[in-house]
Amino acid sequence: GTVILVPMGPFCPWEIGWYLAHGQPRQALRRFSRNGAPAKIGAAVIPIWYPSAGRLRADFAPWFTHQETHSLELWLPPSYLDHFVNRWPGLFRRLNRFENATARLTGGWGDHYIIVFKRN
Repeated sequence: GTVILVPMGPFCPWEIGWYLAHGQPRQALRRFSRNGAPAKIGAAVIPIWYPSAGRLRADFAPWFTHQETHSLELWLPPSYLDHFVNRWPGLFRRLNRFENATARLTGGWGDHYIIVFKRN
């Protein structure tokens, strides 16, 4: 069988830049927390982890073989920053082409990434 995951990665340059520019360094660096970043879901607060592609490859290695990894939203902003895309559509069309051309080369960086495993 095949397993396809789309986790949030630990390194999202747009998110880091956005929150640092707005004076929120904790929010900017939350994905690097070893204890998970707290997220409020209804009345509960739960920890959220942002595993690297390397971490998932190691965790799945005994039972699965890594097939491929594609970065998502490394050069393009996360959806909550889509007002940038609306303001400069030409720039983001070019960045979209660059993102598509480099998605397999960037090691799972970005807001999300796709990682594919095949059962041993």
